[in-house]
Amino acid sequence: PMANANAGRAKQGTASIAYIAFLAEESQFTEVEKLAAKEVSVIPNRETSLTLNIPQDAHFMAVKVGLRYTKKRSQLLIPLNSLNFDKPLVLHIGACDVNIVEGISPKLAPAFTTKLKYYQQPLVSCL
Repeated sequence: PMANANAGRAKQGTASIAYIAFLAEESQFTEVEKLAAKEVSVIPNRETSLTLNIPQDAHFMAVKVGLRYTKKRSQLLIPLNSLNFDKPLVLHIGACDVNIVEGISPKLAPAFTTKLKYYQQPLVSCL
């Protein structure tokens, strides 16, 4: 997370929680918090690294970060077949957005990565 993570237009970042869940079906996306395999404290300017076991019946990974100003943009549904398991999945958490930095292979799921280019635009101006 950046120093201003979850700050919106303010300069001071605030802590939040990221929920990570593995889903068998896309329709379970609305239940990310209830199905979370891991809750991670997101503290501004403090990197967090973790390793998770993926259940055999999972087809998606869902990540929900409680950003104050961009609640709808703080949720990611990632097909597991788009992950590049040779690299870690790296998320960037800024003042008003969450972006995937590394760990997705465009060749494995081109339709998914095309959607990412469209949906990962900041929802609000943080200037």
